[in-house]
Amino acid sequence: MADLSEEQEHIVSAAASASVQDPTPAQVVGAREVVEMMLDSLSAEDRLVIQMLEIEERTVAEICEATGWSSALVRVRAFRARRKLNKRFGHLKRKGHL
Repeated sequence: MADLSEEQEHIVSAAASASVQDPTPAQVVGAREVVEMMLDSLSAEDRLVIQMLEIEERTVAEICEATGWSSALVRVRAFRARRKLNKRFGHLKRKGHL
């Protein structure tokens, strides 16, 4: 949280409580920056899988084709990457930053 601006902290807090219904453009930008910072904390492979699967909404088959990985590897990597992101988000919450 020390790396976050005040606006970004507000976005993370609001996301944790799901209280933002119509975000302002500044909140959208702040949220995007927080997501990018969280993704940057992952390994390159984990970040690639999450970006392709969750952000670009590609299928596991498409990711396999693009990376040459097996579907089991893609699914396991995505599961572990999500778990890492959830753990980091939970850590911020427990520290009282959210």
